[in-house]
Amino acid sequence: MQGDSKSVIPLESNPSIFTDLSYNLGLSPLLQFHDVYSLVDQDLLAFLPQPIYGIILLFPLTRQYEEYHKNEDSKRDLELSDKVTWFKQTIGNGCGLYALLHILANLPSDLIIENSKLAEFLKQVQGKSIQDTSKLVEGLESFIKLDENFGSKGQTEAPEATASIDLHFITYIKGKNGHLYEL
Repeated sequence: MQGDSKSVIPLESNPSIFTDLSYNLGLSPLLQFHDVYSLVDQDLLAFLPQPIYGIILLFPLTRQYEEYHKNEDSKRDLELSDKVTWFKQTIGNGCGLYALLHILANLPSDLIIENSKLAEFLKQVQGKSIQDTSKLVEGLESFIKLDENFGSKGQTEAPEATASIDLHFITYIKGKNGHLYEL
């Protein structure tokens, strides 16, 4: 994202990378990420383990989406604060990390390993402002060393952290009120 003070190597859209990163943070080994080959074909959906706690999608960025995103971000804190946990992206090319954190932060607490880095992080962000949670996410990224440990993994050659990327990860999760949210 333009204007970010820090940038990271973008994560590859690879369920193994998301699963490894989640386990590293403290996700229960009962869960893992999987490729989704269709959102409408019932035969393909039947292959996915249940329940599904969230979906991460990768899609091409457009100027229209970036303008929409900028307008929506300013409203999100007030609209979502009691329904979902949401983090404003302040790390360039970090949308994969944010998509992952949006799922992990909205999971039932029994799916997070007690006393893990993730459990500690989720306690710290409760009730904090957008600015404070942004600093906590940046600290978490420094702790896990995203570039070094996850940015260069995968099947494709990783771009530079400062590269202009025209793809973006988003997350769909179920909020505390049972509604579907795009984060």
